Amino acid sequence: MSKLRLERYIESLDDSEKAAVAQAVEAQHRPTLSALWRLCTELLASRTSIKPNKEAIFERIFGEPYSKENDYRLRHEYRLLVSTIEHVLAERHAREKLVSDRLFADELLLEALAQRNLWAEFDDTLADALDRAARQHDYHRTLRLQLQAIAATLRKGMWSHERMLDTIAWIDRAVETLNRLGVTEYEHLAALRTATEHMLDAEDIAYQPMPPLDLEQTTELQQYYRLKRLAVRYTGSQRLEAAQACAELIERIATEPGTPLFAERISAVGTLGVLLMIAAGDYAGSAAVSRRALELAEQHGDRTIVPLLAYNYCSALMKAGCWQQVLDFLGSNPTLLDDRRVGFRFALLRSYAFVFLGDAVGALRSLPKASRRYPTGEYHYAWYLYAIIAFVRGDLDDALREIKNLRKHFVRQKLRSSLATDYALVGVLGKFFAATMYSSPHRRARVRRWIEESLDRIAATTPHYRDYLPVIWLRRQLDQLN
Repeated sequence: MSKLRLERYIESLDDSEKAAVAQAVEAQHRPTLSALWRLCTELLASRTSIKPNKEAIFERIFGEPYSKENDYRLRHEYRLLVSTIEHVLAERHAREKLVSDRLFADELLLEALAQRNLWAEFDDTLADALDRAARQHDYHRTLRLQLQAIAATLRKGMWSHERMLDTIAWIDRAVETLNRLGVTEYEHLAALRTATEHMLDAEDIAYQPMPPLDLEQTTELQQYYRLKRLAVRYTGSQRLEAAQACAELIERIATEPGTPLFAERISAVGTLGVLLMIAAGDYAGSAAVSRRALELAEQHGDRTIVPLLAYNYCSALMKAGCWQQVLDFLGSNPTLLDDRRVGFRFALLRSYAFVFLGDAVGALRSLPKASRRYPTGEYHYAWYLYAIIAFVRGDLDDALREIKNLRKHFVRQKLRSSLATDYALVGVLGKFFAATMYSSPHRRARVRRWIEESLDRIAATTPHYRDYLPVIWLRRQLDQLN
């Protein structure tokens, strides 16, 4: 009679491992599990097999006669005990590997440092680990370390052009490593196969030749990534279709939270939500899909991506005109404003929500101080708010002064050509502020037509500015020029 897995596990344990399992069992505060552990160890110590004695074991741990209908209860306790033993074995092996394998320790340490946002220590550890992996020609580890570096560049702080360039540099290094890994491991496997073939050759036994390395093969996951590349492009009519296909494909194959594939599922759904907003103008649909991505992230248990998904959700709500809903959401999730990557953006969204609700006091109170340390786009986004809030509170002179100062800033910093759309928008806003003071209805109507045509040109030349909150706000104010 074959032995149960539980029996084979227990027989393999030494005394220290048995003590560790006993401690893990007691920590679960489950009397039936504790009783099963004690009984099984007693039986095996007396050289009595577990499998044929399940009826007696059932009666001992449950205090009632065994029945086939209740056999599932014993099987459940068996599974729990097996899982506990496996966890102890894996934990002890990991501890031993931490001592014996420096690169394994480096990988885990990097994960821990990233969780704590200790980026200076992360960079130091990463540099040492990459050097160690290079000396050992360990391309597997080098690639995993570089993947950690890629993830870190997107978590270290506010998104900027510089951070995106750093990410691209790491990705390119990882691709180089992947090439080395592929050709090296193919030759490694070929050498192992040749040694194996030698014995078959001696016996004159036929076998198939080794297949070549095929980089053109297709897998479901490969197809997903190809669709993802189409979905995240800035241009192209197939973006939204690719995003929808991408999300549908990954939902079929990524069903287990806590796995890398489930993280891709969250990414795909989040990307679809963004594209519904910026490519289709379906703001309500975007908010619904982005909210679902948030729920998947909660199910996945990765809190680091929640602020990014929440920002997409709030952006869609803003464009859908659900400004109070944004304020309520941020009120229920105040830690989002502290996120080092998008916290400043959330503060700006909150201020814009107050602006759309006509609350100049709330907008000014929630407006973060603009700082040159922020990426250029965020800095200017805040500056628009200073002018708009002044207009909402009825101070036209201050509104005009702020918008003129922003225009001067573009000229002084030689940003006029690189930020041509913003430079044009500043001019349009200034024209609107001034036109509200005109007494002639004909003149006001003429300016309104000019502003509408200018905003249409801006949207045509820079499509994502259709969703730019200053533009949306301005279009909603044009009735004042009737």
